[in-house]
Amino acid sequence: MTRRVRVLQALLVLMVLVALVGPLLSPWTAAQLDWDAPAVGPTVWHAHLFGTDTLGRDVWVRTCEGLRVSLWIALAATGIGLLIGGFSGALAGTVGGGVDALVMRAVDVGYALPVVLLALLLSVVLGRGTGSLVVAASTVGWLSTARMVRAETRRLACAPYVLAATVMGVGRVRIFTRHVLPNLLGPVLVQATVSVPSLVVLESFLSFLGLGVQEPGASLGNLLHDGAREMERAPWLLIAPAALLVTVVGTLTALGEAWRDRIAHAD
Repeated sequence: MTRRVRVLQALLVLMVLVALVGPLLSPWTAAQLDWDAPAVGPTVWHAHLFGTDTLGRDVWVRTCEGLRVSLWIALAATGIGLLIGGFSGALAGTVGGGVDALVMRAVDVGYALPVVLLALLLSVVLGRGTGSLVVAASTVGWLSTARMVRAETRRLACAPYVLAATVMGVGRVRIFTRHVLPNLLGPVLVQATVSVPSLVVLESFLSFLGLGVQEPGASLGNLLHDGAREMERAPWLLIAPAALLVTVVGTLTALGEAWRDRIAHAD
């Protein structure tokens, strides 16, 4: 493991700790109002190290809460996307024929649908909130997983050990579970690492537009919306969530690329 990967992993662990433990480091809660310090910049006098918003809520606590919600939505959507995309991609790559064509046409249709339009439709059907965000993000996230797993399954089907097992009369299910599936775990892990930052950005974008997490709840998206609205009068409202978003997305993206390169060199 290179030093770069260790640094990225340590930074990722730090971000997770900030999301989980960060609110405990402040005497304030995410919804608590400080009537004596509305829209106050970073200060130690009122224990608001990142300042307060226009209602007097602590920016540090709300940013940590927002990071936790954004990561939870992205992880939940990634997990659902991996299950659906992994199953459909493996089925298409293993069975082939009409099943393969049907799955790939569904993937093509999914890529053709605009994400914002899909989120709008789901908001109308399911209502605005974390549930509709998870459904919208997972609906988008399974597409790339299905395509990747299908390609890897078809590539592994031509591997010498798989061909040898086929000649020996080993069943298709046993070949998949014993030879193909273990070799899919690495690419799937990389795909998950790459999917999480893109889904964090998607969640932030939709919440920024008002289609995701609603007040008084916090996510990086609606915190960025509030910060952009008060950027001239209270720039600290934008700096904290923007810095965390850039750090998390950059760390996860670099970590996914490092793991992908490692797996590619191992092959």
